[in-house]
Amino acid sequence: MSTPYLPNGTVYGSLLNFRREHALWAPRMNEVPHKAPPQAPVLYIKTANTFTRCGHAIVLPTGVDEVEVSASLGLVAGEDGEVAGCVLLVDVSIPHTSYYRPPVKYRNVDGFLGVGDVVRPVAELGGVSGLSALTLELRVDGVMRQRVPLQEMLRNAATLWADVNAFQSMRPGDVLMVGTDCLDDGSRPRARAGDSVEVTTVGLSPLTNHFVQEVTDTGPPPAGRAGGSEHASAPSVGGNRFLKRARVAWAGAVHDAIEVDGQLELLTPAFKGRRVAFDEVVWLPPLAPVPRARTVLALGLNYADHAKELAFKAPEEPLAFVKGEASLIGHRAFTVRPDNVQFMHYECELAVVIGRVAKRVKKADALSYVAGYTVANDYAIRDYLENWYRPNLKVKNRDTCTPIGPWLVDAADVADPMNLALKTTVNGKVTQQGSTKDMIFDVPTLIEYFSSFMTLMPGDLILTGTPDGVVVCQPGDVIVTEIEGIGALTNTITSESHA
Repeated sequence: MSTPYLPNGTVYGSLLNFRREHALWAPRMNEVPHKAPPQAPVLYIKTANTFTRCGHAIVLPTGVDEVEVSASLGLVAGEDGEVAGCVLLVDVSIPHTSYYRPPVKYRNVDGFLGVGDVVRPVAELGGVSGLSALTLELRVDGVMRQRVPLQEMLRNAATLWADVNAFQSMRPGDVLMVGTDCLDDGSRPRARAGDSVEVTTVGLSPLTNHFVQEVTDTGPPPAGRAGGSEHASAPSVGGNRFLKRARVAWAGAVHDAIEVDGQLELLTPAFKGRRVAFDEVVWLPPLAPVPRARTVLALGLNYADHAKELAFKAPEEPLAFVKGEASLIGHRAFTVRPDNVQFMHYECELAVVIGRVAKRVKKADALSYVAGYTVANDYAIRDYLENWYRPNLKVKNRDTCTPIGPWLVDAADVADPMNLALKTTVNGKVTQQGSTKDMIFDVPTLIEYFSSFMTLMPGDLILTGTPDGVVVCQPGDVIVTEIEGIGALTNTITSESHA
């Protein structure tokens, strides 16, 4: 018997992709805070902790009496980057009304995505163009609550796929939801503890889940959720107190390595002890593979001076968004600046790598859950910024736009992550300086916040925001983002026409 399907890539959701919901929002689209209708697909990410297999329970957290449930069809990427198959999904969220800066705590709660048990080859459903003939039906406790004709999509499956792939790659195993529709009044069906939900359509086996109320304990996540306990960092190496770990490609293979006397010492068994120069390798993000979709959480406006720089007031709660792993590249890599844009800028950020399963962690204990720290440069292209699910993925999730590295420094070797100097240079000129002590929400607070509603797993990342001092980057610019005691990450901007 085959194992029921669970995504091993990033799952992207789509909003405002059905005519009814779009029409209901249309009168408000030119009003504050949105100010204009969305031009790019309105996307969000369902993190790996949300995945729940068909037939398993979805747990309602303490204090949440009911949730919104929405039927959707997931397009699964194949090895060639095209749509290979389809799977039924039920997207669950805590009711909310904002598409402006909706906290991830509404959508990314543990277990909040029911996933069908089988991926059906798209060719057996009439190809991508044939999907518009399908109608999804959602029942709660056997009662029909919603019918979703896919012919009512604003962007059909082929168009949505092409528009998303225009700015980010869909890697094998990634899933793109075609969207979820609303009811006539703009709401979505609701479910409570004790209810069951079923999603059906022609050609796919039914997806069923049921809802239970949380029983508070300190045990592991319920069965059906993605898991794993692998440590994120490279294998331990004796005899070195201060370890700077790297991950590189050399001689046709990928290697874990450590820095020794200004060189890279390889840890791969066949080459163990071999030393190579920094410029002999291709640098990769210094993260070990994980057996699931890696969660990458990022913070907006987490330094008061940066918020002021962008004319925003400092937030009262973390302004978090989610990035896909496909945006990550390594040290000394090239980042593509699209042609005909005016404002693309770097963001020097301390990146936190989670080292063990973290659920409902107290602030006082939070740093014990950190494997290590690295440097991230979270580029933004502000020309593409829209006030729909801000910041939209076209700004923050583009291929090559999140360099990370070069080193993963063990947490034990960083005495105080909240007192590190940050600096950025553009072509050797200092353009940004700051300190992690000026974060609005420090690292322990962020770990406590995220782990209060989602399980953080080994290898997950938290990008903690940037201070003020961002400037426009042009093709040919060499950007170095440096954090005291962590490392200096070098990146070069290239034009789209030369990529």
